[in-house]
Amino acid sequence: RRIKRARLPRNCDLDKFDFTHSSGMTKHRLGQLRELLWVEQAYNVIFMGPSGTGKTFMASGLINDAVKRRMNAMFGTMEEYVRIIRTKDTMPKSMAAYNRILRCQVICIDEITLMPLKREEAVAFFNLINALHEKTSIIITTNKAPTEWVEIFGDEAPWVKSNFIDIFDGWILRLKPICDTQKKVEELFQRGMISEKVKWGLFDLISNVLFFEVKGSNGTQFYPRYGMQVLTTFR
Repeated sequence: RRIKRARLPRNCDLDKFDFTHSSGMTKHRLGQLRELLWVEQAYNVIFMGPSGTGKTFMASGLINDAVKRRMNAMFGTMEEYVRIIRTKDTMPKSMAAYNRILRCQVICIDEITLMPLKREEAVAFFNLINALHEKTSIIITTNKAPTEWVEIFGDEAPWVKSNFIDIFDGWILRLKPICDTQKKVEELFQRGMISEKVKWGLFDLISNVLFFEVKGSNGTQFYPRYGMQVLTTFR
Protein backbone atom coordinates (compact mmCIF):
# COMPACT_ATOMS: atom_id res chain seq x y z
CA ARG A 1 0.00 0.00 0.00
CA ARG A 2 2.82 2.42 0.83
CA ILE A 3 4.43 1.77 -2.56
CA LYS A 4 1.16 2.48 -4.37
CA ARG A 5 0.54 5.68 -2.42
CA ALA A 6 4.11 6.85 -3.02
CA ARG A 7 3.30 7.22 -6.76
CA LEU A 8 6.77 6.11 -7.76
CA PRO A 9 7.93 5.84 -11.38
CA ARG A 10 8.82 2.36 -12.61
CA ASN A 11 12.59 2.64 -12.54
CA CYS A 12 13.70 3.87 -9.13
CA ASP A 13 16.13 1.28 -7.77
CA LEU A 14 19.26 3.12 -6.66
CA ASP A 15 21.21 -0.15 -6.66
CA LYS A 16 21.20 0.28 -10.45
CA PHE A 17 22.43 3.88 -10.41
CA ASP A 18 25.03 4.59 -13.12
CA PHE A 19 27.73 6.72 -11.52
CA THR A 20 29.58 7.03 -14.83
CA HIS A 21 26.59 8.84 -16.31
CA SER A 22 25.87 11.16 -13.38
CA SER A 23 27.66 14.46 -12.86
CA GLY A 24 28.71 15.26 -9.31
CA MET A 25 27.29 12.25 -7.44
CA THR A 26 29.70 9.77 -5.86
CA LYS A 27 29.01 6.35 -4.37
CA HIS A 28 29.96 7.62 -0.94
CA ARG A 29 27.69 10.64 -1.14
CA LEU A 30 24.73 8.65 -2.43
CA GLY A 31 25.35 6.03 0.23
CA GLN A 32 25.11 8.71 2.90
CA LEU A 33 21.83 9.97 1.46
CA ARG A 34 20.45 6.43 1.35
CA GLU A 35 20.97 6.08 5.09
CA LEU A 36 18.07 8.58 5.39
CA LEU A 37 19.42 10.12 8.58
CA TRP A 38 18.43 13.50 7.15
CA VAL A 39 14.80 12.33 7.10
CA GLU A 40 14.95 11.51 10.79
CA GLN A 41 16.11 15.09 11.40
CA ALA A 42 13.55 16.60 8.98
CA TYR A 43 16.28 18.01 6.76
CA ASN A 44 15.81 18.41 3.03
CA VAL A 45 17.64 17.61 -0.20
CA ILE A 46 17.91 19.26 -3.61
CA PHE A 47 19.26 17.71 -6.79
CA MET A 48 20.29 20.49 -9.15
CA GLY A 49 21.71 20.19 -12.64
CA PRO A 50 20.89 20.01 -16.36
CA SER A 51 18.52 17.46 -17.84
CA GLY A 52 19.77 13.91 -18.16
CA THR A 53 22.02 13.86 -15.08
CA GLY A 54 19.86 11.53 -13.00
CA LYS A 55 18.12 13.99 -10.69
CA THR A 56 14.67 12.41 -10.93
CA PHE A 57 16.11 8.89 -10.68
CA MET A 58 18.01 9.75 -7.49
CA ALA A 59 15.03 11.54 -5.97
CA SER A 60 12.57 8.74 -6.73
CA GLY A 61 15.15 6.21 -5.55
CA LEU A 62 15.38 7.89 -2.15
CA ILE A 63 11.58 7.87 -1.89
CA ASN A 64 11.69 4.17 -2.78
CA ASP A 65 14.28 3.56 -0.04
CA ALA A 66 12.08 5.40 2.45
CA VAL A 67 9.05 3.31 1.53
CA LYS A 68 11.08 0.12 1.98
CA ARG A 69 11.83 1.30 5.51
CA ARG A 70 8.09 1.61 6.11
CA MET A 71 8.09 5.40 5.99
CA ASN A 72 5.15 7.34 4.58
CA ALA A 73 6.49 8.97 1.43
CA MET A 74 5.29 10.46 -1.86
CA PHE A 75 6.80 11.31 -5.23
CA GLY A 76 5.27 13.83 -7.63
CA THR A 77 5.97 16.66 -10.02
CA MET A 78 5.31 20.28 -9.18
CA GLU A 79 2.34 20.18 -11.53
CA GLU A 80 0.82 17.19 -9.73
CA TYR A 81 1.13 18.81 -6.29
CA VAL A 82 -0.38 22.07 -7.53
CA ARG A 83 -3.27 20.17 -9.08
CA ILE A 84 -3.94 18.46 -5.75
CA ILE A 85 -3.85 21.81 -3.96
CA ARG A 86 -6.09 23.46 -6.56
CA THR A 87 -8.80 20.76 -6.44
CA LYS A 88 -8.68 19.55 -2.85
CA ASP A 89 -11.70 21.62 -1.79
CA THR A 90 -13.90 20.26 -4.58
CA MET A 91 -12.64 16.72 -5.11
CA PRO A 92 -12.55 14.17 -2.26
CA LYS A 93 -9.77 12.25 -4.01
CA SER A 94 -7.56 15.34 -4.04
CA MET A 95 -8.34 16.10 -0.40
CA ALA A 96 -7.36 12.55 0.52
CA ALA A 97 -4.09 12.98 -1.40
CA TYR A 98 -3.46 16.32 0.31
CA ASN A 99 -3.97 14.76 3.74
CA ARG A 100 -1.58 11.95 2.82
CA ILE A 101 1.04 14.55 1.94
CA LEU A 102 0.65 16.10 5.39
CA ARG A 103 1.23 12.69 6.99
CA CYS A 104 4.35 11.94 4.95
CA GLN A 105 7.78 11.78 6.51
CA VAL A 106 9.40 12.65 3.18
CA ILE A 107 8.09 13.86 -0.20
CA CYS A 108 9.71 14.65 -3.53
CA ILE A 109 8.76 17.65 -5.65
CA ASP A 110 10.15 16.90 -9.09
CA GLU A 111 10.78 19.53 -11.78
CA ILE A 112 9.94 22.39 -9.46
CA THR A 113 11.11 25.11 -11.85
CA LEU A 114 9.12 24.01 -14.89
CA MET A 115 5.73 25.30 -13.85
CA PRO A 116 4.85 28.99 -13.32
CA LEU A 117 2.41 29.59 -10.48
CA LYS A 118 -0.48 32.00 -10.23
CA ARG A 119 -0.50 34.13 -7.12
CA GLU A 120 -3.24 32.17 -5.37
CA GLU A 121 -1.52 28.89 -6.24
CA ALA A 122 1.77 30.20 -4.87
CA VAL A 123 0.08 31.16 -1.60
CA ALA A 124 -1.51 27.72 -1.30
CA PHE A 125 1.80 26.05 -2.12
CA PHE A 126 3.64 28.10 0.51
CA ASN A 127 0.96 27.17 3.04
CA LEU A 128 1.64 23.51 2.30
CA ILE A 129 5.40 23.99 2.71
CA ASN A 130 4.83 25.81 5.98
CA ALA A 131 2.62 22.97 7.22
CA LEU A 132 5.40 20.50 6.41
CA HIS A 133 8.18 22.64 7.87
CA GLU A 134 10.33 20.77 10.44
CA LYS A 135 8.00 17.76 10.23
CA THR A 136 8.54 16.43 6.71
CA SER A 137 11.70 16.20 4.64
CA ILE A 138 11.42 17.49 1.07
CA ILE A 139 13.45 16.38 -1.93
CA ILE A 140 13.49 18.84 -4.82
CA THR A 141 14.87 18.48 -8.33
CA THR A 142 15.61 21.55 -10.43
CA ASN A 143 17.59 22.47 -13.53
CA LYS A 144 17.92 26.11 -12.48
CA ALA A 145 21.19 27.38 -11.03
CA PRO A 146 20.80 29.45 -7.84
CA THR A 147 22.21 32.48 -9.63
CA GLU A 148 19.18 32.32 -11.95
CA TRP A 149 16.62 32.31 -9.14
CA VAL A 150 17.05 36.00 -8.46
CA GLU A 151 15.63 36.67 -11.94
CA ILE A 152 12.19 36.58 -10.35
CA PHE A 153 12.90 40.05 -8.97
CA GLY A 154 13.30 41.62 -12.42
CA ASP A 155 14.79 45.13 -12.40
CA GLU A 156 14.97 45.07 -8.62
CA ALA A 157 17.34 42.07 -8.59
CA PRO A 158 20.56 44.08 -7.93
CA TRP A 159 18.91 45.89 -5.01
CA VAL A 160 17.54 42.64 -3.60
CA LYS A 161 20.90 40.92 -3.94
CA SER A 162 22.74 43.65 -2.07
CA ASN A 163 20.16 44.11 0.70
CA PHE A 164 18.59 40.72 1.33
CA ILE A 165 20.78 37.90 -0.01
CA ASP A 166 24.30 36.69 0.76
CA ILE A 167 25.87 34.64 -2.06
CA PHE A 168 28.87 32.41 -1.35
CA ASP A 169 31.09 30.72 -3.95
CA GLY A 170 28.75 31.93 -6.69
CA TRP A 171 25.99 29.41 -5.98
CA ILE A 172 25.21 29.14 -2.25
CA LEU A 173 22.48 31.59 -1.24
CA ARG A 174 21.58 32.61 2.29
CA LEU A 175 18.94 35.14 3.22
CA LYS A 176 19.98 37.91 5.57
CA PRO A 177 18.42 37.88 9.09
CA ILE A 178 16.21 40.86 8.21
CA CYS A 179 14.20 38.71 5.80
CA ASP A 180 14.78 35.05 6.64
CA THR A 181 11.15 34.29 7.54
CA GLN A 182 7.88 35.03 5.78
CA LYS A 183 6.73 36.97 8.84
CA LYS A 184 9.72 39.33 8.59
CA VAL A 185 9.16 39.80 4.86
CA GLU A 186 5.48 40.59 5.41
CA GLU A 187 6.46 43.19 8.03
CA LEU A 188 8.85 44.81 5.53
CA PHE A 189 6.04 44.92 2.98
CA GLN A 190 3.53 46.39 5.45
CA ARG A 191 6.05 49.11 6.34
CA GLY A 192 6.45 49.98 2.66
CA MET A 193 10.11 48.93 2.52
CA ILE A 194 9.66 46.42 -0.33
CA SER A 195 7.33 46.06 -3.28
CA GLU A 196 4.77 43.27 -3.63
CA LYS A 197 6.91 41.67 -6.33
CA VAL A 198 9.92 41.55 -4.02
CA LYS A 199 7.73 40.20 -1.23
CA TRP A 200 6.57 37.23 -3.32
CA GLY A 201 10.08 36.68 -4.64
CA LEU A 202 11.47 36.49 -1.11
CA PHE A 203 8.64 34.14 -0.17
CA ASP A 204 9.91 31.88 -2.97
CA LEU A 205 13.44 31.92 -1.62
CA ILE A 206 12.39 31.49 2.00
CA SER A 207 10.56 28.32 1.09
CA ASN A 208 13.51 26.97 -0.85
CA VAL A 209 16.93 28.45 -0.07
CA LEU A 210 17.67 27.96 3.62
CA PHE A 211 20.94 26.61 5.01
CA PHE A 212 21.12 25.42 8.60
CA GLU A 213 24.44 26.04 10.29
CA VAL A 214 26.05 23.09 12.04
CA LYS A 215 26.17 23.87 15.74
CA GLY A 216 29.65 24.80 16.86
CA SER A 217 30.98 25.24 13.32
CA ASN A 218 31.26 29.03 13.56
CA GLY A 219 29.74 29.50 10.14
CA THR A 220 32.03 27.03 8.37
CA GLN A 221 29.60 24.11 7.93
CA PHE A 222 25.96 24.06 6.90
CA TYR A 223 23.08 21.70 6.32
CA PRO A 224 21.31 23.02 3.19
CA ARG A 225 17.63 22.64 3.80
CA TYR A 226 16.48 21.51 0.40
CA GLY A 227 19.80 21.33 -1.03
CA MET A 228 22.90 19.55 -2.02
CA GLN A 229 22.35 17.37 0.90
CA VAL A 230 20.13 19.56 2.76
CA LEU A 231 19.36 22.67 0.66
CA THR A 232 16.27 24.33 -0.76
CA THR A 233 15.28 25.94 -4.02
CA PHE A 234 12.48 27.46 -6.00
CA ARG A 235 12.76 28.86 -9.57
